[in-house]
Amino acid sequence: MDISGRIDGTAEVRHLAGVLLREGGVAFDDYSEHAWTLGEIESGTAIEGLRFFDFRRYNERHRQPHIVRDTQRKPTSQVKRLAR
Repeated sequence: MDISGRIDGTAEVRHLAGVLLREGGVAFDDYSEHAWTLGEIESGTAIEGLRFFDFRRYNERHRQPHIVRDTQRKPTSQVKRLAR
C-alpha cells in the first residue's frame, strides 16, 4: 500500500493495519526497519523513538537545512564554442 503524504492518513493506516493483522502477522512502514505487531501499533509503542507510521518525527529527524539562493545573481552561460 502506498500513502501519498499529501494528507495525514495516520488513523486510516492504523485502522487498516488493525484489520489486516487481526489474525496475526506484522506490518512494516517506510520509517523504520521494525516489524510492527498489532499490539505495538494499538498501544503506540515507540521503537528507537518512532511509532508505527510516524512520518512527522521521522521527517523532523531527517530534515535537510534550507538552501538560500542568491536571487540577485544573473545566470552565466556555460556554453563553449568548439574551435574548427
